[in-house]
Amino acid sequence: MMRRSLSVGQRVGLAFGILALLFVGSGVLSIFCSGSLSVAGGESAQALVWAWQALSFLGVLLAILFGWLVVRSVVQPVQGLTAEVEQMASGADLAKRLRVARHDEVGRLAAAYNIMADRVQRSYQELEARTRALLTSIQVGRSLSTILDRATLTDEVVHQVQQAFGYYHVHIYLVEPSGRELEMVGGTGAAGRQMLAQGHSLFMGQGIVGRTAREGEPVLVPDVSTEPAWLPNPLLPETRAEVAVPITYAGGVLGVLDVQHDIVGGLDETDAELLQAIAGQVGIALQNARLVEEAGRRAEMATMVNAIGQRIQRATTVEEVLQVAARELGQALTVESARVQLDRRAAYRSGGEAG
Repeated sequence: MMRRSLSVGQRVGLAFGILALLFVGSGVLSIFCSGSLSVAGGESAQALVWAWQALSFLGVLLAILFGWLVVRSVVQPVQGLTAEVEQMASGADLAKRLRVARHDEVGRLAAAYNIMADRVQRSYQELEARTRALLTSIQVGRSLSTILDRATLTDEVVHQVQQAFGYYHVHIYLVEPSGRELEMVGGTGAAGRQMLAQGHSLFMGQGIVGRTAREGEPVLVPDVSTEPAWLPNPLLPETRAEVAVPITYAGGVLGVLDVQHDIVGGLDETDAELLQAIAGQVGIALQNARLVEEAGRRAEMATMVNAIGQRIQRATTVEEVLQVAARELGQALTVESARVQLDRRAAYRSGGEAG
């Protein structure tokens, strides 16, 4: 059975009650001893009065001491609580807690403070973790924006995301030109390398990744065992949670960034938001890489056409012109053979009309 302590008000009231009782008692004793002295007289009566007065004075001192102890027992914990609150407000030590050894108002106040401190510490830790994650996502996006080769870009995406956030597995899919399938173009670890070697792909709408690509919205599954659409992969047996976010640009879906974790509930809305921010930057980087690739192809084509034109200009006969054109076009188009056929009747008619 818990021993019930006196409340602060009861302690202070008790202290002042005892003090008042001793004062009244000392006054009554003084009056009684004075009356006895007047009746009895003599030195023995005088000594008795002095003894009672000394005892009364001692009682008053004890009452004052008791009152001081009671006030100290109230003020000292409150001062300690004030110091702790000020320390928490300064952010010096959010892990420190008050020892609750009382069951009065001060004890309840200390317990309430500890509950509040726990909540403040959790909120601060969550805010701190979110801030670190945001800074990491910004750094990842900044480093990806400088990569203009698609193969290098997709490989860097999966590895930087895994290293930055400690996920179990990360891979990336891109929508094929037909729009019906998703081709895996990057993955982490031995499982990622093996899936790339096998040419792993998914149909649009298939599994969590295909659903994300079809709907263009993130799909978060904190526990894959409860998701009917989840597709288990024998190369990733420890997967317990998964989140897939679309890689978009100008309103279109370019691909999907998929993350898996080996902890049930290890992925939440915060992860989905951070990965969506990274996926947005990946979409811009992919578009930049595509533009650079197209510009390179156009430059190569222009260079090739210019070179073929110069060789044709150096030819002196019609047969030589045709041979140069067939040879150069065959090499440019990487075909085994090329043939140029001249329509002599069309050429004759053209020459006759010109004449």
